[in-house]
Amino acid sequence: MRLTAVLAAAAMLGGMLAGCGSNDSSKSGKGETGKVQQNEDIAKFIYQVTDSFDTSINYIAASWVTYGVAETLFEVDEEGNAVPLLADSMEMKDDLHWTLKLKEGIKFHDGTPFNADAVLFTFDRLAATGEIGGNFDFIVSMDKKDDYTIEITTTEAYGALKERFCEYKTAIVSPTNKFEDTLIGTGPFKFKETQKDVKNVVEKNDDYWGGDVKLAGAEFYPGEDEMTRSFQLYNNEVDFSILNIPITEYENAKTKEQLDVFTLDCDYTHIMILNTTKAPFDNKDVRHAFSYAIDREQLVNSIYGNVEGGVPSFGVVPVKYSWSNPDACTAVYDREKALELFRNAGIEDTDGDGMLEYEGAPFTVTIMTYETGLYKNAVEILQSQLKDIGVNVELEITTWDVTDQKMSDKDYDINFDSVPFLEFGSPVSLANKFGSDAYFALGAGYASEEMDLALEEGSKALEEETRKEKYDKVQEIAMEDMPFIPVFEVVKVYVMNKRLHDMDLNTYSVFKLTKDTYIQD
Repeated sequence: MRLTAVLAAAAMLGGMLAGCGSNDSSKSGKGETGKVQQNEDIAKFIYQVTDSFDTSINYIAASWVTYGVAETLFEVDEEGNAVPLLADSMEMKDDLHWTLKLKEGIKFHDGTPFNADAVLFTFDRLAATGEIGGNFDFIVSMDKKDDYTIEITTTEAYGALKERFCEYKTAIVSPTNKFEDTLIGTGPFKFKETQKDVKNVVEKNDDYWGGDVKLAGAEFYPGEDEMTRSFQLYNNEVDFSILNIPITEYENAKTKEQLDVFTLDCDYTHIMILNTTKAPFDNKDVRHAFSYAIDREQLVNSIYGNVEGGVPSFGVVPVKYSWSNPDACTAVYDREKALELFRNAGIEDTDGDGMLEYEGAPFTVTIMTYETGLYKNAVEILQSQLKDIGVNVELEITTWDVTDQKMSDKDYDINFDSVPFLEFGSPVSLANKFGSDAYFALGAGYASEEMDLALEEGSKALEEETRKEKYDKVQEIAMEDMPFIPVFEVVKVYVMNKRLHDMDLNTYSVFKLTKDTYIQD
């Protein structure tokens, strides 16, 4: 989605969809004199800098997609639909067989033709690294029929095949790649240079299959510190940080005439993961009581203040998605209902001091989380809200390594974290959270035959209407069992110099350079 479209949508929907700010990037702004004098045709970005070319790794592949070097067979459009990119079409022959047609006349950056051999080379690499045997184990075979036709056989009916071919690691790379010092893709930009921990550089692909490329090239610099990258943006040292700036800088950034400031819902939901193997969290009433005890509206207002776009989460699939089931959005604030459910579980105020007791002692729980981002701020607000209802909350601010180990050992009460419930706009990714063998479900000690069956039926459904019904059921089970309590959507603040135009800001995939990205004061 282009920035102008994002901003227009936000103005029209008034923040209901956790969209973006109201600045209009279609205007050309005159940049101030900065510390670095930029080449008019070279854009400068803050993003992760990598010296790895192994696109079978998701986060590495995401970099090369962002850089505009590598492309996938399909991509997710701004409505959340999987649409052809390098693919021409993909049609289902029967429940187990698909015919994939590739676009013709496309060449990789070194002149090697894009064809079925390149696609099979890419997926053979995924198989070699264990990905086909894991996340893609529903694929039995991919057989070349001719240079631009591949027949795909699956183990069972699988309705999300196009969506899975949007994933970063499926970006198609040339069979000539050695993956040691370069990456050869089909994108509008080609790899030029990398300096370890310093920068990655790309240059325009003059022979891009999609048409003329406007930008001469781009440089990407690391920027781990939020405030440092904020000042780099203010001083015109970079045009855009693909890593967000602090929420506390929102108002300050808006005072800079050369900058557009906007917010984006980054498709992550902050959740409370409950240890369902430990009393009293093994009691479903207790889990629901905690959900009813949270005033999400007040929490979001406290965190985001005047920042546009903060959205409470009332279900596991954000309401902006067509896959969302409104009937399963039951995570609402209801103090009396929370107290009733606590009483049902033997947790109540027995001495009239306003605090709840459990098994003869004050009801005390520990919430662990990270110090980074909004996590610490959010749990402090949750601590206050839960104290107001009578729950004594102790906070454990720690690192991911510690929380990961504690979840593995089931040595915790509640873990405050964030997850993308839908990845690439696909409900099939719900299995990565609620399936019995999924990381978050294992960490919560959650396993449900009913849930596993619903997830399996959803993945097998081929008709969109049937898929919607099956995944509606998944959401209903998730909210009934409630191993995770949805709290609020992750909304981040971004800043872009007005001289930069037509960056792809489609948060269904990744921010990325396109052939249409250009610089103009």
